[in-house]
Amino acid sequence: MSRYSLAAASALIVLSMPNAANAQATVTLTSGPLIDVCILEATSGGVLTRNGEGTLLGSEESGGSPGTLTVVALGTSPTLTFQAPSISTPGGDSTTTGEIAYSSIGGADQDYTDALSTASAGALLDTFTVHGRLLNDDGFLAGTYQISTVVTCSQ
Repeated sequence: MSRYSLAAASALIVLSMPNAANAQATVTLTSGPLIDVCILEATSGGVLTRNGEGTLLGSEESGGSPGTLTVVALGTSPTLTFQAPSISTPGGDSTTTGEIAYSSIGGADQDYTDALSTASAGALLDTFTVHGRLLNDDGFLAGTYQISTVVTCSQ
């Protein structure tokens, strides 16, 4: 093959290759299904004790203790809803009222209330300290008293 024939063959090969400047590719990144999960665990119940005047039973009185609630969340930061507290009294005592208060490591802070309240929990993990108190200006009948709140989590 002559020198010119080889050059012509090389040119022919180069001309028949696709132009690399026009190449195109698509890269797609896809997550797996995302779900929001919120787990609530009442890790301890509290204890109510009577104040010196006998008109208050509370978790912050001497000998009392709060309840604790642990929140584990995956996904977005959850909102906790604390229902208005319900109380149980001996003999159907209708003059006793109840209130709860709470705070959390993540910064939630609710003063005593007898109404529904909401709080934002810290992302992933938070611990709430829940206090309760029962009030009765006439004092308390003998028996066992209880205050509770139902807590729900939404994301």
